[in-house]
Amino acid sequence: MGPDAAIMLGDQLDTDILAGQRAGVRSVFVETGVPLNPKSTVRTDYLLRRL
Repeated sequence: MGPDAAIMLGDQLDTDILAGQRAGVRSVFVETGVPLNPKSTVRTDYLLRRL
């Protein structure tokens, strides 16, 4: 399996989602942790309100 088969799930843009991007995998941000920061330069591939 390669990076195209993986996905990073996280609730913090600047740590979890950024780590996924650096690893070259798609990312899912879940809004159950730290609120989405509109000033962040980190962008997620997918956004979920809750699991």
